[in-house]
Amino acid sequence: MTLWRSWVRFGLFVASLVPTVAVHAAAIDLNRASVDEFREGLGVGPVPAERIVTHRETVGRFRSVDDLRDVWGVSERIIRRMMPHVTVRP
Repeated sequence: MTLWRSWVRFGLFVASLVPTVAVHAAAIDLNRASVDEFREGLGVGPVPAERIVTHRETVGRFRSVDDLRDVWGVSERIIRRMMPHVTVRP
């Protein structure tokens, strides 16, 4: 195997480790997004997406993106991944 092929295989391997998240021109509003928007637009799993929507419906609107930390069962890792892509509009 040539050195070039080794580097290409290594690059493909590293690229496969990077989580993919769809990048939108506009941020997704936590107070308006549906479960499907969280799943498809942000790559959030079905359970955390459902918990975010349920939290919003039972507790009330999010006042800031940091309020995601109050959603039971949504990990800090998921929140860090979502932060650049979500917003809270009045």
